[in-house]
Amino acid sequence: MPVDAAKIDRLAEWLIDGARSSPDIRATIAEVCGRLRQAGVPVSRFVLLFLQLHPNLLGSRFCWLEDGSIEQTDARFGLFDDADFRDNPMSVLLETRQPIRRKLCDPDCPADFQLLQRLKAEGVTDYLVAPMLFSDGEAHGMTWATTREGGFEKADLAALERIRGPFTRVFESYILRLTASNLLSAYVGHDIGHKILAGKVRRGDVEEITACVVFADLVGFTRLSNERPATEVLKRLNTFYDCVVPPILERGGEVLKFMGDGILAIFPIKPEEPDAEVTACRLALAALRQAWGGGDGPAFSEDRPPFRAAVHVGKVQYGNIGALNRLDFTAIGPAVNLTARFLEAAKAVEGQTVVSEPVARLLQLDPALAEHVSIRDFEGKQPVYTVARMAAD
Repeated sequence: MPVDAAKIDRLAEWLIDGARSSPDIRATIAEVCGRLRQAGVPVSRFVLLFLQLHPNLLGSRFCWLEDGSIEQTDARFGLFDDADFRDNPMSVLLETRQPIRRKLCDPDCPADFQLLQRLKAEGVTDYLVAPMLFSDGEAHGMTWATTREGGFEKADLAALERIRGPFTRVFESYILRLTASNLLSAYVGHDIGHKILAGKVRRGDVEEITACVVFADLVGFTRLSNERPATEVLKRLNTFYDCVVPPILERGGEVLKFMGDGILAIFPIKPEEPDAEVTACRLALAALRQAWGGGDGPAFSEDRPPFRAAVHVGKVQYGNIGALNRLDFTAIGPAVNLTARFLEAAKAVEGQTVVSEPVARLLQLDPALAEHVSIRDFEGKQPVYTVARMAAD
């Protein structure tokens, strides 16, 4: 089947126009590969490898196959040190930024990469690695493979080269959006990052919501930071955050602040959902229970530093607060203030968690368990409940 040049031109024009009918990069890849095949280019396998700015990942890989399936895998840091990657045409491409072609059906084709043997065993007859060069000089790569007898013809290669530039520009736009989303999620949280990207960027964009508020901090941090090396202090902090933050995020909470040795988190309450306040409080306590070690009591160790926590529920002001050119997406209000004071009231005991009377009432705790304590900046004594054993999920 000869290549239909008119269809290739229309595909290139669609990409130049921004692939606007395609909702995401996976759909774009499927559209490009599908339209290439319809135009007569015998693509049987396509791989896109890109590097990204992400705190935990070096990059990602999309692999499209002839049956239309697309598989995504993530590349962790250290990929460039891996022997299998170094023995791969893609590693050479990222370094040289020059295309590489291996016509595997040619008896004289060099077998200079281990990957080629596997592709040949799978029936691949021709393999092309092409650079994707961004406007800022960054290099990423894509590969095209075919199982057609005789491999790619000149018209096939011309068609792939025709769309490479427009495809790169569309992909660069995707990477920019992905980077913005990744960094916002890493620094302010997924939901808040989504709100910011959706336009919640003006100072004063604040809404009043009801939330379960959680404060937690390390026990003995002041002494630790005064007496131990900075590397040990940082390791302890990060270990504490690794214990506490994931359980909160897994249950729909938002970590709003890291404050030295402590965190502020909220579990937003959706009033339209039945028993939403009870659910939020149970989720908060379940997250703390998991951070404890998941048992009936604390199981602290080098990998699980001792901490204390306070839990309250009430209305908060949630949104953008700060200076004109430096904003913070956070929560403020009496409920936040009172939770912080409850944390002060919690004794510096490993694993102690206190909850307020509204939380105790929602969870039907025995009122006889309440202890009335003076809370700084609040009149009268406040009832607090010490929770020695966390509620299960």
